[in-house]
Amino acid sequence: MILTALRPAMGGTSVAMDGGIVHFVHGALPGETVEAEITGSKKSHRFARATGVIEPSPHRISPPCPYYGICGGCQLQHAAYPYQLEMKAEVLRDVLRRIGKLECADIDVIPSEPFGYRARGTFRLDSRGPSLLREASHERVHIDRCLLMTDGINRLLPRLSGLPGSGGVDELRVLSLGDDTILRFRDRRFDADLAAHLEASGVAGAAFADRGWGKQTLSFPIGKLAYTVGPGSFLQANWRVNLSLIDRLAELCCGDGEKRRVLDLYAGAGNFALPIAARGCDVVAVEGHDDSFRDLQRNIAGNGLSDRCRAVKSPVERFRSNGIFDVVLLDPPRTGLSPAARALVLKIGAPRIAFVSCDPATLARDLSSLSDRYSVESVTMLDFFPQTHHIETLAMLRARVG
Repeated sequence: MILTALRPAMGGTSVAMDGGIVHFVHGALPGETVEAEITGSKKSHRFARATGVIEPSPHRISPPCPYYGICGGCQLQHAAYPYQLEMKAEVLRDVLRRIGKLECADIDVIPSEPFGYRARGTFRLDSRGPSLLREASHERVHIDRCLLMTDGINRLLPRLSGLPGSGGVDELRVLSLGDDTILRFRDRRFDADLAAHLEASGVAGAAFADRGWGKQTLSFPIGKLAYTVGPGSFLQANWRVNLSLIDRLAELCCGDGEKRRVLDLYAGAGNFALPIAARGCDVVAVEGHDDSFRDLQRNIAGNGLSDRCRAVKSPVERFRSNGIFDVVLLDPPRTGLSPAARALVLKIGAPRIAFVSCDPATLARDLSSLSDRYSVESVTMLDFFPQTHHIETLAMLRARVG
């Protein structure tokens, strides 16, 4: 069938109409006329995939990755990077309008390096080496390089084939900084032959199911601070854009020199809490995940911030607020705020909220649920994941007067 793409949509697709039916077309850019095949359908819409381009967009380019269209990791390599940013901003604006009833004509955009930005990755690993998954599939695509990963990770990937004892399929997490790369095997137990192979391959350390070997953490710089994490803790994969986000948040909380009390919910290992405390604010950092909480405690103590930053081990839903906070920082999982978390935020009633989200739909829903008490001051899109459909957003909220 022949379809003409009209506008960008979630998931790296474009919207097209045929016979009054909405089609979400993978591989088509807005303005393009394409040959397409139907890949699925719902009551109100269909899914399609472009099989040929009849009238290409001026923004279409040749994808540089040999695995593009096979591996499911990227969706937008066929679009020039500046146009990727335009499409994502339009998608974000549309979702906020439709779901959140928010008009955001002005969305600030923070770009990234288009490739080589990922300092962490998760791979499947078998005797043939590392692999990623096909889109919407459990089928493995074996790779020897990923253009999104840093040089440190890409130097390692070809050396991971034929590992000793690799008869099954492992999940492998990789974390890299400069020349140091550390690993985490989800299920595999320590093996001396495997450790020797990894050491010869340039791996600095690994966490196995039963013990650790070699280096267990890496320290990423935040100004003069050392943000130290292991491969089991959450780390923003795009460190350069993460530093831009931190600067925005630190300016909000401490930019005018006034000492504020800040509640950092979903604090992780202290990505936001540490630099904000270092700028002079008092921070309560709440984290429930075991590995992340251990890293959080170590980072607070290691950076000499124990007098200004207190770590609380608790799921957000069970946290009991004590006292008054000037700012609440929110960085929930993709599912957004749970009803209990939303109730907690409203109960605290801080004058300002900084809301970081990795899903525009749940962000729009949550902003709408807070709209009786808070207005949205600004929206910033941070492109943490170029070449993919993922959209990260920072929304700044202020309490309504009266």
